[in-house]
Amino acid sequence: MAEAVGVAAGILALVTTAYSSTQALYKTIQDFRHAPQDIQHIAKEVEDLRGVLDLLKQKVHHLKDTIGLEEALKGCTAACSEFRQMIEESNKHRKGERHSTRDRVAWIYKGKKQSKDFRTALASYKDTLNIALGAETL
Repeated sequence: MAEAVGVAAGILALVTTAYSSTQALYKTIQDFRHAPQDIQHIAKEVEDLRGVLDLLKQKVHHLKDTIGLEEALKGCTAACSEFRQMIEESNKHRKGERHSTRDRVAWIYKGKKQSKDFRTALASYKDTLNIALGAETL
């Protein structure tokens, strides 16, 4: 009887390990499949930022307060350049319209965090620019 309990406990441990392994694999596959969504969200935010920058271009001569504006613009430029470079590096094995498996896996481990950090920085720069524009209308 004790031997049967030991075998059952061993099997349960293997099942638990296999379940954990398949769960981790499933999450990795989901991340792999949705990597382009991260880029689509960023593209939308960059498009919104371009709208703010267009407004800023039109009203730059009428701004009363430019505190923080130069720093935000330089930071925004640097962040966009760095992220663009990261995307280009993440697609270096691309063949035509197809993303390589290697690049997609690299995106999961490197790009997802960088895209989150970039989105946070982008939101901060966009807020600063909107504040500058809002101050101009007061």
